[in-house]
Amino acid sequence: MEMHETTVPVTDRGPQKQTASGRLIHLLDYQVEDVDIGDIAHHLAISTRWTGATAEPISIAWHSLNAMRYVRRKTNDPVLSLAALMHDAHEYLTGDMCFPMKVAMEQLAPGVIAKIERDIQHKIHEAVGLPWCLDRVDAEMVKRGDEYATAIEALFFLVQPQGDDWRIHLPEVEDIDILHLKLNTDWRVSRDEFLEQFAVLRSRI
Repeated sequence: MEMHETTVPVTDRGPQKQTASGRLIHLLDYQVEDVDIGDIAHHLAISTRWTGATAEPISIAWHSLNAMRYVRRKTNDPVLSLAALMHDAHEYLTGDMCFPMKVAMEQLAPGVIAKIERDIQHKIHEAVGLPWCLDRVDAEMVKRGDEYATAIEALFFLVQPQGDDWRIHLPEVEDIDILHLKLNTDWRVSRDEFLEQFAVLRSRI
């Protein structure tokens, strides 16, 4: 095993990343057996969105839970609700890369980031029993859940932008349960709720 200056272990399968449980994951050769829901929940509960630009730390787990709540309220479908909960699960390894950075990376290295994210997400879906390809209507519902959670964060936890307020292009936020706006300052709460909701939804599939 080769060790680079940054102490990243590299094998013939590519660079490895250590998870909270101590697993070493090959980022370019991710496998179903690498999927650990405990690692996913832990990482997402600690990792923040918006690269820290919000007034309070917002975790990927909190975002995912709000997306799931929206889809569950609209459909009461356990498969779609679980898909919403897990829609950013790959970010337990990649982190939350903000959209402007993704655009910049796409210009420099077209398709690279999308392929890494897609390959990891695909294996996670396979491991937890989610279909990889949802039909158009179902996929759109999961996307609306993501947009709903994003809109909550942008409207309530980002400061007014200097210059044009890009937030006017976000979908209208309706039927907000005030409890959704209570951030979990203890990351363990988000982790545990993520695991609890995962178990409940998985048992209904």
